Amino acid sequence: MKKFITLFAVFALFFVVSCGGDSKNSDKTDTGDTVSDEDGDTADTEPAGDTGPSGDTGTDTTPDSGDSTPDDADTSNSGDDSDSTDSGDDADSSDSGDDTDTVIEQMNEEKCIAESGTWDAANNKCRKTVNCDSKPEDLTEWNGATTYISEYVNGAWTKVETEHNEEEGPCHFVCEEYVDDERFEYYEPLNKCLDPFEAECVHKGYEGAFMDYDYDPPACVCPSGYHFGEGADSKKCIVMDMNECSALSTVFPCTDSDTGYIWSEETTETMTWEAAKQHCDALGGDWHLPTISELRTLILKCDNLTEMGGMCDVSDNCLSEALCSHTGSNRKGCNVGCGTCVNKFSEKSFVWSQSTLEDDPNAAYIVYFDHGQIISQPKTTSNLMNVRCVRNTTTNPVTDLEKCIRIGGKMNDEGKCLKSIKCDMRPDYSSWNGEYSYIREYSDGTWLGEKIETIYSTEAGVCHFVCMDGYTWDDNDCVEAATDPCASNPCADIANSSCTALGETFECICNEGFGKVDGECKPYCAAVFDGTSSYLKLNKTQSAGLYFNAWTIEAWINQTEINNIHPLVTMQYRENMAYMLTAFSKKNSTSVLVGGGLLTSDGKPSVSVTMGTPTAEWHHIALVNTGSKLQLFIDGNLKESTNYTGNYQAVTNALLFVGKATNYTGSGSIGTDTYFKGAIDQIRFSNIARYAANFTPAPLTSDINTVALWDFNGNANNSKSDTLHLTPTNIEYTTDCR
Repeated sequence: MKKFITLFAVFALFFVVSCGGDSKNSDKTDTGDTVSDEDGDTADTEPAGDTGPSGDTGTDTTPDSGDSTPDDADTSNSGDDSDSTDSGDDADSSDSGDDTDTVIEQMNEEKCIAESGTWDAANNKCRKTVNCDSKPEDLTEWNGATTYISEYVNGAWTKVETEHNEEEGPCHFVCEEYVDDERFEYYEPLNKCLDPFEAECVHKGYEGAFMDYDYDPPACVCPSGYHFGEGADSKKCIVMDMNECSALSTVFPCTDSDTGYIWSEETTETMTWEAAKQHCDALGGDWHLPTISELRTLILKCDNLTEMGGMCDVSDNCLSEALCSHTGSNRKGCNVGCGTCVNKFSEKSFVWSQSTLEDDPNAAYIVYFDHGQIISQPKTTSNLMNVRCVRNTTTNPVTDLEKCIRIGGKMNDEGKCLKSIKCDMRPDYSSWNGEYSYIREYSDGTWLGEKIETIYSTEAGVCHFVCMDGYTWDDNDCVEAATDPCASNPCADIANSSCTALGETFECICNEGFGKVDGECKPYCAAVFDGTSSYLKLNKTQSAGLYFNAWTIEAWINQTEINNIHPLVTMQYRENMAYMLTAFSKKNSTSVLVGGGLLTSDGKPSVSVTMGTPTAEWHHIALVNTGSKLQLFIDGNLKESTNYTGNYQAVTNALLFVGKATNYTGSGSIGTDTYFKGAIDQIRFSNIARYAANFTPAPLTSDINTVALWDFNGNANNSKSDTLHLTPTNIEYTTDCR
């Protein structure tokens, strides 16, 4: 027993020496199992030459995959409780001087460099700076950094997407600002910013189109090289088939999908009328020199004159120059000309038609495309024009479209054949007092609706005329008027007034800032607008409360200038107006226009009346919305009304303005503001349709249906309540008034 104890002591001493003599490193849990050190290897590695007692599994001399040193060189005895983890043993993989972790770190850094990244040793991350993907090109600007930091994670680089975002950040963009913190509109479905021209068409359901104001009325059109598709794509601009007739046409013959006509290339040489017919006949088949109606289908941007459906009466069914192409005051719009006119091929030449004048067999009609003129030319050998031939495979049987074209009409989207009809001739020394044309529908050889006769009327209307200054109507003609009725100064006894001649009579008109009360001109309590910078405004929050299914806007005004558009009340955000009421606005030298409109889910219904220039005194104007009808009253008289469909629409962020409206130019930037000039006594906003028939205007008062009543008695406050007070800009208020 004593010998055994001595032998055990010697063995223990040997073990301590071989392990560095540090008792702190003794492993009291070793049962022969594999020991893992802190670097993650599966076994410690014994020093070279370490011999274990019997039962030792021996040294593993095979390196682990990717390891340059044997990983499993553990010579620990399965029955030995001592662990070879001596901190001074270089062969121990858990030694504080061990470099295995450094090797792994270097491997990550190498991988990072191989992936073109930069190794962040402090955070053990692989990173690099990446440029943001491109943003939409037009009307946008970056709203933050154009690069971001990407990390290499799980075999891939993280990515920040480029997006529209009002909050500043990497790869964020916004629409460009064009005036006073106003930005172009972002349209998410197309991921682009829209200028007002394109936005207006997008909101009407068009794709890729823009508003072209050269047309009358303005219309959504496709850019060059595109055209509207058919069926489901009827409002979508698609790439034009180069064999579709257009300004880009290079392959002939080409087809005009609007009419079904097939056109040849225009000749480079000019020729006589007879030679032109022979040239087209020589092409064979049903090729022919076009009739005047066929040739008219090529006219563009002369909408109400010689384009299809315009006022010009010259057509295959009307070839008399005397009856169909009048000149002078009764000219039918055939040779008036349009400054913006071209043909579908953007050519501006003189082109023959085969149509011979009914009253002159030696002359034929031509089209001068540079001005859109339809004129007659003699068929002489010295009269040379360009030639373009046509054929039509859809004329047998004759379609409704072909019938419409032959009478000079234009088929609308609903399949109706419409034509603008010029009013009959008015007398000499007269001018139109309203529209001088109207639309009629043609169906089955018959004009629908009644013809509108040309009549003398001081009230503006279709085919109405008045006598020019210095002339008066004698029930037959405009004759020279008598001497000036104001020559004797008949208004001298009425202070603050001046005389205005009305034909053979006169009227004493109150001067600016005065209104007629019991035959006298006395100042009214009113807000005075200078016509250049004066206006009133309601803030956005309070303006949002002025939307009702039915309402009435009315005001007493004394307008001192009538020039262009004079806004009275507008609810507007950018180019979008929820509703608008104008004061007297100049239409031409003898008439003015008053109107109003609103925004619905089905469009923008409006109501207006053209009338003679009003007297410079107080007038009452009211715009009534019943929920399905707009009505316009002037001085208590119902002047015009129009029915509409759809729900009344609010405009987000709109502001209520009094005396001001903002116009927008073609580039989307703000244009010239228009202002009201004169005095406004009262404005009342009601949540009902107050008037349905003629009434006698009276001073405005507040009742249960009054939302706001602005009296302008020295301020712009709402006398109805303590809210909805207007904020004035450059407004003056009259004093000593009534």
